[in-house]
Amino acid sequence: MRKWGRIGGVALLISTLLSPLQYNVVGAAGVDRENISYINMDTTLNWDSYKKHIDSEAAKSELDVVSPNYYKLIINKAGEEVLQTNTIKEEFITEMHKKERDIRVVPFLYNDWNNNLTLENIDAYVEKIANDVSYYKFDGINIDLENIDPAYKNRLTVFVQKLRGRLSPEKQVSIAVAAVPTGTPTGWQKTYDYKNIAEALTGPNDYIVIMAYDEFGTIKGPVARDSFVEKSIKYAINQGIPKQKIVLGIPLYGLISRDTDSETTQIEHWKILGDPTNPNYPSIIKTFNPKITYVESTPVAEFELKQDTSYKINSEYTLKAGKYKVWYDDENSIKKKLFLVQKYNLKGAASWSLAQEYTPMWNYYNDWLNKEYILTKPVVNPVDILSENITGKAEMGSTVYVKKGNQPIGQASVKDGKFSIPVSGLIGDTTLILYAKDDAGNKSAEVTVTVKVPITFTDLEDVPWAIEAIETMASLGVINGVGNNKYAPENNVTRAQFAKLIIKTLGITGTASEPFTDVNSTNWFYNDVALAYKYKIINGVSSTEFAPNRPITRQEMAVMMARAINIKQSIKAKDITGTLSTFKDRNQIDTWAKESVAIAVEQGLMNGVTTTTFSPKTNATRAQSAVIMYRFYNKFMK
Repeated sequence: MRKWGRIGGVALLISTLLSPLQYNVVGAAGVDRENISYINMDTTLNWDSYKKHIDSEAAKSELDVVSPNYYKLIINKAGEEVLQTNTIKEEFITEMHKKERDIRVVPFLYNDWNNNLTLENIDAYVEKIANDVSYYKFDGINIDLENIDPAYKNRLTVFVQKLRGRLSPEKQVSIAVAAVPTGTPTGWQKTYDYKNIAEALTGPNDYIVIMAYDEFGTIKGPVARDSFVEKSIKYAINQGIPKQKIVLGIPLYGLISRDTDSETTQIEHWKILGDPTNPNYPSIIKTFNPKITYVESTPVAEFELKQDTSYKINSEYTLKAGKYKVWYDDENSIKKKLFLVQKYNLKGAASWSLAQEYTPMWNYYNDWLNKEYILTKPVVNPVDILSENITGKAEMGSTVYVKKGNQPIGQASVKDGKFSIPVSGLIGDTTLILYAKDDAGNKSAEVTVTVKVPITFTDLEDVPWAIEAIETMASLGVINGVGNNKYAPENNVTRAQFAKLIIKTLGITGTASEPFTDVNSTNWFYNDVALAYKYKIINGVSSTEFAPNRPITRQEMAVMMARAINIKQSIKAKDITGTLSTFKDRNQIDTWAKESVAIAVEQGLMNGVTTTTFSPKTNATRAQSAVIMYRFYNKFMK
């Protein structure tokens, strides 16, 4: 059966084989979501090939269920609706049930998009399927009837109910229904009664698989965008289906189309990305080196052929001259879909279909399937009594709430990863509590922030360019005054003092040791210098001396800042010569400091003392150090 020609589908699987699962551990340990894959014998692989494929690839990802297409509803030559049985290989079922595999076999019933079915012989179908489930030791049945006239909506629901009642509780029952990403079913989507079908799912492990395989069918476009998939999940949840009874469908194929084609043609992922078991086998990516762009997280490969080729996608589709687009899923977009399983804490994932995948997918698939999603707690910027907004960063799509004790005082949606919550009348030294919630109902851990009373100094009139930086960093507790509400902005900063500023801004704690003879354990700066040495922020002026009390020069300051940046992220100078060419005194910068000065300037942490001079060997002042740390804090710590 081809999974296209429609706007997605949903399969309902009823299972009582396992006890209810608990989802309380991040990662694979303690989480065991269902991993299902369909087997579509319309392809060229035989049953032995599938068995070999499962053993070599899918078994590595702990496949739980395979669903082969054993049954088909057709209209025969006499115009009668009948249940046709495809070839059933008993030895395949036995092999899947062996202890070393322990894979359940749940065949599916399909109709190949035939819209002439009336489901008039439900009782006969139920009896035939039930007898086969018992005889062949199937683990259940999956019904995948699509494009059925909505006039037979009730019959389809009754079909599910009777199957559930006829089969023993440990067996699975399934039905494929249309996904409704728009929130309003249209056309044949109306055939499926979400509410009543869901109510038929009475077993402790009954569940629903949203087969969000096709967004556009044969129309040109992505197989399934992130937004399409997530909207389909939300619709199912809004119909009252419990999250832990929902399994998400994952497509293992792409779509290809030439600019002159009227529709798309299905193409296996391995034909797009390659076959690791046969490196010489041609693939779209390897053969044509296409341009890759993205629609949300899903890639689109584009290439042009100047002349006809003999390159075959399948027996009916050969690449001719023209411009091509290939829509597919790569590791990132498949992980995005599995991320939605985590986010909504769903029961599992079902892939269509086995043997279409790019086999390295199994290296990460089960790990991502079994992770538990935890919403990251907000990162909150400093708050003081003058703050009109509480700001910070949080996950896209979430809402951040703030409360004082148990009293809510505001909330705001996160836009572009940032939030801003209007507040007023904040009182100093009070504690505020913030947390985030997303549209899946997940709640982050709480984070607390203390409302600060702004620190002001009386001697900053000569350094207006540094006032905001000095008072902010003082409020954060990174820098201190010299007493009597004075900061002494023009005083020099020692090497030890600046090392301490960096350690406090980075929030590094702990203990360490250092090799310097002029740094003693009784010195006030000992632990900060030791930590700075441990994290490679500082070196000595020699192998045994640090010169902690010597004023730090501007070029030494630049070197320390470049190393501090490297702790947060790896950054190299973009253009050392070009950046330093601005400064007439660039030749005074020592060779060992040139790249660091360039990095500090390029990252906006340092400027020249004038527009044309850097003064690399001039001692840095307390005002300059506060400004540099303020810029570093805003760019790399918020």
